[in-house]
Amino acid sequence: MITPTAYQDALSHIDAPSSFAALRQTALTKFLQAGLPDSRQEDWRYTSLRHLERMPLHAPAAMPETLPALEDYPGALLAYLDDRLVWQDTTLPATVLGVLADAIGTETPAAFGNLAGNGLVGSSLTQLNAALWREGACLRVPAGERLRQPVFLRFAAAEADAMLYPRVFINMAVGSDAILVEHFLGDPGIAYWQNPVTEIVLEAGAR
Repeated sequence: MITPTAYQDALSHIDAPSSFAALRQTALTKFLQAGLPDSRQEDWRYTSLRHLERMPLHAPAAMPETLPALEDYPGALLAYLDDRLVWQDTTLPATVLGVLADAIGTETPAAFGNLAGNGLVGSSLTQLNAALWREGACLRVPAGERLRQPVFLRFAAAEADAMLYPRVFINMAVGSDAILVEHFLGDPGIAYWQNPVTEIVLEAGAR
């Protein structure tokens, strides 16, 4: 059975910018106070998450020495395994497509956390993601630029009973154009939990 200690332990193992430490802890506190959504909330009236409470969920352990083969993707690719980047195959510069933790470590996008909720507002699942996301992905397309190839974000789960929190931030500047595909997958022989959050900023004329 998952306990508050499991969430606190997951938070203690996250290497993230110190400027987000207080926000992460606040978000986790908010989640622990609210708990998982249940049928008393209108959005979850017909969906039960009780099975998650019974699972022995935990933060993913160290990466395996041998990584599974990747599928072929017809475009730029960021591939994550158990919330960690394992492959970056792209001709796009890191200022356009890269790891979210690196991007906000230097310059936090103004809208980051303000769309889905930054842990102070939003659903409890959003708060949990705000507390425990790890590396994440960031796509920022400059004004008037049209990406010639699609962008793929692959989020795979391979560890049994792992709780994973993919985080994506997208900022499409004025008149920009891109195709983004988020691909979530996992080993069909294991149980795991992916709780993703994606925030998208579309400025005037962007697609």
